[in-house]
Amino acid sequence: NVVIELPQYNIFPSSTFTINVQASAGLAISTFTIKLNASSVLTFVSASVPSKWSASTQLSGSQFGINAILADPSSAPTGVQPSETIFSVTLSTGATVADVFASIAGSIETLTDIKSQSVMPNGLNTPTPVTFIDRFGAVASPSGGQIYISARSIIGLLPYVQQAELVNTATFTGITKSTAITVQAVLRSAQLSTLSTGLSCTSSDLNAIKVDSACGTASLSGTETTGAAAALITVVAGSLSAAFPMRAWYSANQTFSLVDNVLNLIPNWLDGPTTCTNNYQRTTLSALATFAYDSTNFFTADISSIMASRFVSTNTTVATI
Repeated sequence: NVVIELPQYNIFPSSTFTINVQASAGLAISTFTIKLNASSVLTFVSASVPSKWSASTQLSGSQFGINAILADPSSAPTGVQPSETIFSVTLSTGATVADVFASIAGSIETLTDIKSQSVMPNGLNTPTPVTFIDRFGAVASPSGGQIYISARSIIGLLPYVQQAELVNTATFTGITKSTAITVQAVLRSAQLSTLSTGLSCTSSDLNAIKVDSACGTASLSGTETTGAAAALITVVAGSLSAAFPMRAWYSANQTFSLVDNVLNLIPNWLDGPTTCTNNYQRTTLSALATFAYDSTNFFTADISSIMASRFVSTNTTVATI
């Protein structure tokens, strides 16, 4: 007999799959001629034939034919032989077809064993249908077997950010901090595809962290009034939604200090040979901020470097920064 097992999993548009053709003749097979035809949404792409066969193949769209003879009959094994793969074919699916069944049928034109005896597949004279095994069972009929071509529909969302934990310095620098949101669509084909349109986003705590309604970024603008251990950012695309947590550290107070708050004239130290202005002592101005996202989790950080450009003197005739 000649048997072809078709994929019982879903096939997707613009993809390829390979089927193996198994045959048994009791004794070693000597020759075979087989024709295959498929639905118009399928195309035969290539064929692979073991080197033991001297074969000619013809691929034409949804039609395939092969005629093969054992290249070296003297090397054929004797006695009863198990089923073997006599060739394989690869097919491709169309780019736009989806959510349909497609059929593959075949005819055994000739099948002979090493003693040049014609084999009767399923007890029938050739030509006779190939036996197909598909998701519905085994069938040997002119209609062949079926595969299912499924759309690459979205079955889930996988949103994430480059940085899920933000320290809010915007409240005292005025400079917005943001991180990009990426939304991956989980396809039925077990693939991921980046979504950039048709999205909407919300934050569960706008007092701690804000989010672009089109899901471009999550941000701290400086208008926040609290931190959050896990503010949920919810992403919606059509009927699907997914959420991920973000942590925001907030500073309710900052402290500023001078190493020395009294700066004196330095005697006998004049600035330059021409200006001859007096020199005064200098001191370091520093800033600390305590950040927290709740009443028990906090840390203190030196923010002097990011505040340096924001320090100003109210009287530059007395002191400059």
